[in-house]
Amino acid sequence: MTDKVTVTEALAEIVLIGKKMEKHRSFIQGHISMYDYEDDPFEKEGGTKEMNSRVIQAITDLGQRLVRIRSLVAESNLRTVLTIGKTTLSLADWLVWRREIAESLQQVFMGATKQANNAISINREKPRLVPKQAEDQEQQIAKLILNVDIPSLDKSAMEIEEILGVLDGKLSLLNATTIIEI
Repeated sequence: MTDKVTVTEALAEIVLIGKKMEKHRSFIQGHISMYDYEDDPFEKEGGTKEMNSRVIQAITDLGQRLVRIRSLVAESNLRTVLTIGKTTLSLADWLVWRREIAESLQQVFMGATKQANNAISINREKPRLVPKQAEDQEQQIAKLILNVDIPSLDKSAMEIEEILGVLDGKLSLLNATTIIEI
């Protein structure tokens, strides 16, 4: 039997599976051993040992379902193509970009802007003087040269923010409308 669900529903099921697996792990940990004088709380169900076996099987089954759902979502993400601005990528590639590249780019843009602005501030407060070349020459204020374009860095940082916002919105819409068969 296959279930047709949206990617959003599948992702919610993954969370639920994780919670069920944790509950099952806790059950087993709480029923690893008992003393011979204790009543078996699962005697009617075949005993605690049998219950632990069933719970372990349930964890195994849930794990297989989780892997299947993750695989189907990944396949769907590879097939789904998304254009943001002038860039077209698979949804899987957009997710990698968001997770592994966007933050690094933002840090570069914002860090370089901050460092350049700090250099400007320091130069205003305490300008560097160029040593005299000749005895009759006065010291001159050194000119600060920036090797980055601050407005361009700011624009690039804002573009990343915009792309991330659009990506989140489109991702939510695609996940809510894309059907996978589990």
